[in-house]
Amino acid sequence: PEKEKAAPDRLKALLIGVTALLVMAVAFGIWQFYMRHPIVEPASVGKMVFPLPVKPSVAILPFVNMTSDP
Repeated sequence: PEKEKAAPDRLKALLIGVTALLVMAVAFGIWQFYMRHPIVEPASVGKMVFPLPVKPSVAILPFVNMTSDP
């Protein structure tokens, strides 16, 4: 009677262990696929530099006095 009861308990423990390993393997796979940081390439200086204008320029904005002060 003891041996008959031990077999299902052993099978249940084995099933739990295999299930736990499977869950950990799937979680690791998801982590590797979705949580991986993208490879970042450094920006080239040529793309970051804005061209300077040929002649100097100044922006002049109109001023509107919206108060009653002169």
